[in-house]
Amino acid sequence: MAIHQGKKQLDLFSDNPIGKWRWFRGFLSAILLIAPAILLYGLSIGFVTGLTVRILGILILSSLGGILLPLRELSKIQRVFLGLLIGATLVSIGEGYARVSDYPFSLSWSEGSRFWGNSLFFIRDQYQVINEHIVPNYVTLGLSLLRGLPYLISDRSIALHRMWEVTLWIVPSLILGWTLTRRWRTKMSWKHMAFLLWSYLFLAQGPIYPPLILATILVVLLTDGNKPARTAAVVFLASLFAGLGRWTWMIAPTTYAILLMMLENREPEISISEYIRKRFPFYFALIAVGLLGGLLSQGISVLVTHRPPFIYLGSMNHPLLWDRLFPNITFAPGILLGLIVAVGPLILLLIWTFTSRGQRLHPVSTSLLLLIGVTLLTGGMVVSVKMGAGGDLHDLDMFLIFLLILANDIVRRIIHGQLDRPELWPEFPQGLALIAFVTPILWAVATSQEVDFLPSDKGVEELQIISREVDKAVLEGDILFLEQRQLMAFGFIENVPLVPEYELVEVMDHAMAGDEAYFHEFYQDLEGRRFSLIIASGMSREKHRVPHPFEEESEAWRKYVAIRLFDWYSPMVRLDDVGVWLYKPIIGIED
Repeated sequence: MAIHQGKKQLDLFSDNPIGKWRWFRGFLSAILLIAPAILLYGLSIGFVTGLTVRILGILILSSLGGILLPLRELSKIQRVFLGLLIGATLVSIGEGYARVSDYPFSLSWSEGSRFWGNSLFFIRDQYQVINEHIVPNYVTLGLSLLRGLPYLISDRSIALHRMWEVTLWIVPSLILGWTLTRRWRTKMSWKHMAFLLWSYLFLAQGPIYPPLILATILVVLLTDGNKPARTAAVVFLASLFAGLGRWTWMIAPTTYAILLMMLENREPEISISEYIRKRFPFYFALIAVGLLGGLLSQGISVLVTHRPPFIYLGSMNHPLLWDRLFPNITFAPGILLGLIVAVGPLILLLIWTFTSRGQRLHPVSTSLLLLIGVTLLTGGMVVSVKMGAGGDLHDLDMFLIFLLILANDIVRRIIHGQLDRPELWPEFPQGLALIAFVTPILWAVATSQEVDFLPSDKGVEELQIISREVDKAVLEGDILFLEQRQLMAFGFIENVPLVPEYELVEVMDHAMAGDEAYFHEFYQDLEGRRFSLIIASGMSREKHRVPHPFEEESEAWRKYVAIRLFDWYSPMVRLDDVGVWLYKPIIGIED
């Protein structure tokens, strides 16, 4: 596109746009970059055309938008890469916020459980509780206190909570990318922005829970091998915070602090004995303070929740489903292939850089790095095949962050001239770098899903039906919200005494563990018709004849819950449009 002005020729796609055309080009670039998110989640056009066309459309629009970015210092190919990062990030973020609504019923299997569990630390006094509050095993301080912050606002809107949850999935990852670039110790530039966006997309392949990311941010921001007291304090606080989220996360801050110091202070020439003498005392000190912080987190959890420490040890009783390592209906590529696709090229690139001449770590550092990587990978793989897991890569969270820190070190060393620029590398590592860069972009685009935009009155009639049935049943006995407890948390259902036990996620956890002792009391309550009404999803005594995701979990629920529930209760009201059935006692049968 050429525009003549006197003897000058202005090219919209030139590397040096001038005057008003630079602003016009910037405006057009912004339109093209935001267009994929608008088309997908504003108009839902992309989901009509199919996956291939959708991917190509997003990549083409993002590339064109990148070329038009008014950044004179970047070449066209650099602008294309930056445009792809921006476009894919906007698609990912757009999908999250497009799902925000004030729909009263749970949008996913456990969403209602999360909202209710979060409320126990903020508004528990507003519930009329039968007996006393019980904090379920799956509710942890670190996650619930963070997710439940909107309860501090007087307007307890379910849409506000959904928006906050989406924000927690997005913003911490972006901040972590920014804190990693701070370790480059260079002036802010487009490279910082590019790595920040790539970091977000890389972690979104998990995705990663916010408490672990926030603890990592603290470590990355303040760890300094020349300031041991500050580093030890940071590791202690980060381990404390991470442990409040999940006890398994308490090791992460120490691990990442040691990793950062090994990468930034290599000293490959010193002897092994000198390395051990100089570094190991501090490393062991960090391990000690990290464990202290982690143990303190469990002590705090015991005081607040009145549960034993290390509560997730109970999940160790869940069977290991090794077939989920391979392609399956729950997670199409399987954990193993999915991980290879997501991080395989990056791992090969890391191996090449760390084995290149002049780039090697000290042998002890190399051994420690391998030990850390293998440990985090193995642990993540085992957790990923437990029953109840394996639907994505999120249980490999600590391993993914480990790789991100290593990737950041490659970029840092290139910027400081300690590693050749990629264009000077041999073809094989160049190809690895390109694939490692593009993979998170393609992952975000390919896994984008259509959002079902619910009408504003969706669920209103069903909510009125439930409210009427609850008002009648409350006069006859206890009412069990086996599911949909967010209806009570947000005031959609009021003036109903809460039965704190037998909540969806807690019951499923015991079903997956085959915990007969737990269900003995539950069955007694069912047989005694303790509950005049049970609110739950649709169930069946019969096995599913068609394979479906999380099939083993569904079978555990059928065996331990559905079959016994139908012995004494029957679904009297079926609200299939919102996924809720109302079960009432069967009268006139022998116990």
